[in-house]
Amino acid sequence: AETPVEFSFVIKPPFWATWWFRSMILFFIVAVVLIISWLRNKFIREKREELEQLVAYKTKKLEEQKNEILKTNEDLKQQYENLELLIKIGRDITANITVESLQESVYKKLNSLMDASIMGFGIYRSEKRIIEFPRIITTDKNVDQVKVSYDEKFCLAVECLKENKEIIINNFEVQYVNKPEYWNPPLKGKESSSIVFIPLIYNNQPLGVMTVQSPQVNAYNEYHLNILRNMAIYANIALENANAYENIQVHRNELSKANKDIVRQKREIEDNNQKLIELNNEKSSIIGIVAHDLKNPLTSAFTMANILKSESDNLDEEQVQCITVIEKSINRMNDMINRLLDIRKIEDKISELKLEKVNLRKVIKDVNNNLSNEINRKQINLSIEAEELYAQVDPDYAVQVFENLLSNAIKFSPPQKEVKVILAKDNGKARAEIKD
Repeated sequence: AETPVEFSFVIKPPFWATWWFRSMILFFIVAVVLIISWLRNKFIREKREELEQLVAYKTKKLEEQKNEILKTNEDLKQQYENLELLIKIGRDITANITVESLQESVYKKLNSLMDASIMGFGIYRSEKRIIEFPRIITTDKNVDQVKVSYDEKFCLAVECLKENKEIIINNFEVQYVNKPEYWNPPLKGKESSSIVFIPLIYNNQPLGVMTVQSPQVNAYNEYHLNILRNMAIYANIALENANAYENIQVHRNELSKANKDIVRQKREIEDNNQKLIELNNEKSSIIGIVAHDLKNPLTSAFTMANILKSESDNLDEEQVQCITVIEKSINRMNDMINRLLDIRKIEDKISELKLEKVNLRKVIKDVNNNLSNEINRKQINLSIEAEELYAQVDPDYAVQVFENLLSNAIKFSPPQKEVKVILAKDNGKARAEIKD
């Protein structure tokens, strides 16, 4: 028998089943895990740094916004306080009725908002063509009443009002270095560098100017200018009120003077009237006495004339005519005394009218007959155009009225002139006219 051949084989595992492969795989996995972990940690670290930077940026922005909001809030608060102060100043301005009190109330408050070392209000006096500053307030002293002609050249106040423009100077020496004519202008403080003039116009009418000045360069910014513009609006109202108050005071003084004159004249009139009353009483008393004293001898004379007239059979014609003349003279004198007494009664308002129906045409003719001697003496051409009219009048007073009118017409007419008497009916009434 053949001896079997024996073969010995060692079967090796596949490489992926070997320990080294598995160790390598494990190492690779561990390395990958470590790399991934490192990369992840790096990514996280970068993201964290990025987030930290973003947070820091956002925090910075928030801080900036916060600071900006706080600053804005402070500005708004300051503006609100300034607005309240400006409103209060406006109330103070409009409440004043004189320029002096206006400046006093504004000056201190204005200096709390800006440097207003020099301040003044100028009033335009159109009738005198001047700008009058009743007072200019400065830090160390007050300048009383400065007047500037409206025709003044190189004057900031006049230029401001005439051209209706704001004059804003931040550095006088620099801005006006080439304008020597302005170096010493009226109403400019010696040390003023910043100067503002604002025109005051109300209803298109120039009222004046407002000025503030400071020794500091660039003392006034846009914020300050806006405050001054707002103040100018209040100042317009205040100056209008001041002008109205001044006019009222002038009229009041004139009325007071006129009232004193009226009172004085009234007192003089009352004194004169009292004197006239006393004189009139004396006159009435004298008239009464004279009339009474005259009536007694006239009555005796009239009685004697009647006695002589009763004996006319024993008298010649010439003696009878003399007695007739005496009787007419006595009657005429008696009529004159009665007229004096009638005048007294009228003045004393105690006359009694005896009204009756009277033919006015007959009255005029009787008066014409009574005045015939005077008419013939002056050769007056008397023309009577009288209708037959009747009226309820006192016959004695009617005769007296017509006699007075006609006698005056004859008396004051030149000789040989015409005097016309017209009696006619007019709207149910008798109308008498005497033309000379």
